[in-house]
Amino acid sequence: MRIGVLIVVSAGSALLLLASPGAVSANETGDRSLAGRQRVLRDRLERLEARMLKLAQTVGESEPEQAERLRDALQRTGEREVGRRLETIVGLLRDAQFSAADAEQRSVVQELEAILTLLTEKQDQLEQMRAERERLARLRQALQQLQTEQIETLQRTRAAQQMLERAQRLAAEAEALRKLAQEQAELRQQTDEAPSAEAKKAEAQEKLAAESRAAAEQLKRATDAPEDDQRLRQQAARDAEQAAKAMQSAAEAMRATESEAEARNSAKQRDAQQQKASEALQRAIRRLEQQAEALQKRANVRPIERQQRGHAEQAESMEQQMRPDGDEAPLPSEQSMKRARSSMQRAADRLGEQDANSAEQEQQEAIESLQDAMEQIEDVLRQVREEELEETLTALETRFKRMLQHQETLLEDVSAFQARVDALSRDDRVSIRELAAGQLDMVEECRQVRRLLLDEGTTVILPELVAELAADMDGVRANLEAVDVSAATTTLLEDVIAAIREILGAIEQKREQMNNQPSGEQDGPGNSVAALLPGSAELKLLRASQVRINDRTKQYAEANRTQTERYRTLAKRQARLTTMARQMNERR
Repeated sequence: MRIGVLIVVSAGSALLLLASPGAVSANETGDRSLAGRQRVLRDRLERLEARMLKLAQTVGESEPEQAERLRDALQRTGEREVGRRLETIVGLLRDAQFSAADAEQRSVVQELEAILTLLTEKQDQLEQMRAERERLARLRQALQQLQTEQIETLQRTRAAQQMLERAQRLAAEAEALRKLAQEQAELRQQTDEAPSAEAKKAEAQEKLAAESRAAAEQLKRATDAPEDDQRLRQQAARDAEQAAKAMQSAAEAMRATESEAEARNSAKQRDAQQQKASEALQRAIRRLEQQAEALQKRANVRPIERQQRGHAEQAESMEQQMRPDGDEAPLPSEQSMKRARSSMQRAADRLGEQDANSAEQEQQEAIESLQDAMEQIEDVLRQVREEELEETLTALETRFKRMLQHQETLLEDVSAFQARVDALSRDDRVSIRELAAGQLDMVEECRQVRRLLLDEGTTVILPELVAELAADMDGVRANLEAVDVSAATTTLLEDVIAAIREILGAIEQKREQMNNQPSGEQDGPGNSVAALLPGSAELKLLRASQVRINDRTKQYAEANRTQTERYRTLAKRQARLTTMARQMNERR
């Protein structure tokens, strides 16, 4: 387990506070002299040095690099005699030597900033993990988008192929009718009017009529075709049926040859019916050919080819992102991405050759390779997230335990002063204000924890609860600064301690969940970014916060005095709890 990384940053933040002008606020110092305020900074440095030494010993084996940075900072602080120089400034201010004090202060600030750089010059490891997790999440999102676009392109290719097949089927049906029309034209051109010839022509005409009826039935049977094709086929089928009827009438006319007059009449009737049949067939042919031509135009795959080549270029760019940079290991998804890119390029080539059927197969392979790449990215993302969770939980646990220990010790100290609240000495008052100065460090650390949680970004409740915790800690500090060690202060401290214990309990619940579930599983299906805390733990924290608000409301009501400002504070917290509950519900 790693705790040094975030604690080094915490030590750096404390040094930054020391190095910042006006580091001691008016609320913290009240009406103290400049010398008194300078002494507070000196005391802070002593506490910080002690903390850094202890941390260096704690993380010496698990994180030797972090421990070495802490020891280097301590060594430089000793070599530059920062503590002694702060004490010198106290003396200069006490003697009203402000110019000399100002010069020495500037020098010390520069030295503190140099030590701060020494501590924080290397990027925080947790931030590196978060940056890597965010990079992988963006890569996964880009993969999902590319896969979605590739699926849409596959659908367009299938649609084009289907339209092409429809056009080919309609063209084949038109060609069959064209053969009938050609045979009809040839039969009509025959001029031999001998009885035996007329009988043969009648027989041929009847055969054409039967074939025309069969073609009409074939057109009607295509019920699986799209609606517009079916409607057109029905119209063409009616034309073919009309042609068949006209052909049959022509055949009957050919057989009516009992007299010369009847022969002339039958010849006219035959010609008229054959003309009618030819016109009906030509109408059907035109319908089918026009629809086939329209489908051919719509089945143009050139735009799809350009789109497919664009996908291949995106895949190549993503493949490069997966390659190792320097000493980094390649992502396992690189080979899958390479296969996807190759399939996309081949699909584009097949589309360029107007071979939509082969392109469709390549596109399907590209989609499968993209899915493989996404699953491999998901595995890496889960591993990075698990490491980040472990790192974050360890850092949070360390900080909250330190806060808890400080608050429990502070409660004991305040309770001891409370026993003689009516006889506090001057030294007691100074000691109480010193407790307030120490509480300010805890307030700042609590705020740092909130910033960490906001950056982590997967928990709705905890950042707001920590903000309330910092506000309560600051309330304790303000009371101690005013030498208020009444029951109100201890009650507020007890609430702070209860809140910290509840948060530690939620962290422990998450640890148990991580230990009990198989490696790689997450809080929810398809969720690669596991939440920092389980939903049940957040609900418990929400409920506990609501209970504390209820208890305080009762206390204020029982006090039987005006509590306007306190009620306003509770109202704000109640409103925030309502908002948090709604956010949790929306997230679920």
